Amino acid sequence: MGIIDFMIIVIGAWSIAKGLTTGLVKQIPGCMRIVAAVALSSLYIGPLAGVLTGTALHPLIASKAETLLSTRFPALSAPFAGSGDLTTTLSEAGLPAFLARLFSRFDPAVSLEATMAETLAGAAADAVIRAAGFLCLFVVFMLAIRLVFRLLAGAMSAGGLGWLDTLGGAVFSLARVVILLTLLLMILGIVSMFFPAVGNFIANDLARGTFSPGRYLYYENPLRDYLLSLFK
Repeated sequence: MGIIDFMIIVIGAWSIAKGLTTGLVKQIPGCMRIVAAVALSSLYIGPLAGVLTGTALHPLIASKAETLLSTRFPALSAPFAGSGDLTTTLSEAGLPAFLARLFSRFDPAVSLEATMAETLAGAAADAVIRAAGFLCLFVVFMLAIRLVFRLLAGAMSAGGLGWLDTLGGAVFSLARVVILLTLLLMILGIVSMFFPAVGNFIANDLARGTFSPGRYLYYENPLRDYLLSLFK
């Protein structure tokens, strides 16, 4: 078990314990804020990304990305021969598989003489803008959505449903942590593209042991796949 797995287990255990002591009704607002924030961010990320892509921010990020990618991955200096070739090269270079699939979603508008680094730079700029925009929207909606369920919690306790409130609180608290951990690991995956030390640490740490919740959340997480579907 690596450091990432240990931290996930500790955070998960803490969230369950907190949910048990807090109760379902008091946990619902926090979980609903996250779910609603993700849903609303998914709804508005397209228009926001379209506006940001039309600014000077996109070519600036693309230029920086091309320099970083060509330096870190010499193989990307080869001519671009199609998204399949690009995905294979990225996977072989050690980039997380979900990022390789993400970049292959974008339709590159480049010349025939363009290298894979030049092609990928535009896709990387699109992905960074969408990721940053999504996170900004997520924070805004998290702060904007506030619900108060204290009266309902008291009613459930008075009605003899305290055990349901306690158990449900643990479930909702754990679900909230899973969503936040998924977003955090996605951010680390993007960061690893530009900082090799981060990617090497994640790969080596998650390779330890047979029981690895972090490995599942990082490589096989269905929630992450849903979030990636927003980047089209």
